[in-house]
Amino acid sequence: MKNEAPQTVQRQRLLLDPEWKFNLGDIALPVPKDQGDTYMWVKTGYEQGVAHPDYDDSKWRQLDLPHDWAVEGAIDKDNNLANGFRPKGEGWYRRRFRIEDAGPDMCYYLEFDGVFRNSTVWLNANRLGTEPGGYTTFRYDVTDVINRGGTNTLVVRVDASGFEGWWYEGTGIYRHVWLVAVPAVHVTPWGVFAAPFFPKPADLKKSVVKLETRVNNRGRQAATCDLVSTIVDPDGGTTGTAKTRKALEAGDSLVVEQSVPVADPRLWSIDQPTLYRLRTEVHVGGVCVDRVETPF
Repeated sequence: MKNEAPQTVQRQRLLLDPEWKFNLGDIALPVPKDQGDTYMWVKTGYEQGVAHPDYDDSKWRQLDLPHDWAVEGAIDKDNNLANGFRPKGEGWYRRRFRIEDAGPDMCYYLEFDGVFRNSTVWLNANRLGTEPGGYTTFRYDVTDVINRGGTNTLVVRVDASGFEGWWYEGTGIYRHVWLVAVPAVHVTPWGVFAAPFFPKPADLKKSVVKLETRVNNRGRQAATCDLVSTIVDPDGGTTGTAKTRKALEAGDSLVVEQSVPVADPRLWSIDQPTLYRLRTEVHVGGVCVDRVETPF
């Protein structure tokens, strides 16, 4: 992952779908047996066994995501009918990746678009958490545990033995995985909310889009930023803009409320599924350091 020029947006999204290692079946993590092992076992960054970067996965299968091991399995009349008589069970995934050192103020998130189901994730032997749901997009803030300028080892255990529906649900990491890098002052992931409405319901020529945007300052110093929100119509033209200046202390997070009027809005319908876009920019020192776009 490489930074762009200093005077441009620093947000980047790296797709982590290629070159995973996969093992079908569960592998038990080692259990500590003495005081020394227990002391290290409870410390973050000291997971052992398959979750450790040095674990030998050379004999594992290599594959690219998205992946569903159930559809690859043999049909067996003893398996569950709702799952197409396909096998479920457990599986492990591992992937190594490198990033360039973009400086201490860059922040990093891992995003999983979908894992079925009950997944536990480690990065560099740090247990990040468990997501039980098989249909939920989730993320982890890995700013403090990522290896900047070096190799990182991402490990995922998937327990797909359970059910959440009565249809074919599949198994494994069945959607994309991303590494998102953002500057210290940035729009929080999923931090943009846009709500169009008509002040006078009988007048469809005048509308207002109410905005709520959460901005983070993960840097080590206070910062003043301008939040610039621009409504873009379906043809690419600008229909309205709002600009708000806010001061954020180091480690602070706040929600910025704005309203943007939109004249003669083009309404969505089945025959004409019109969508607008909200372009959200964070400016620090007159430079746009972060930008996200939200369709609505």
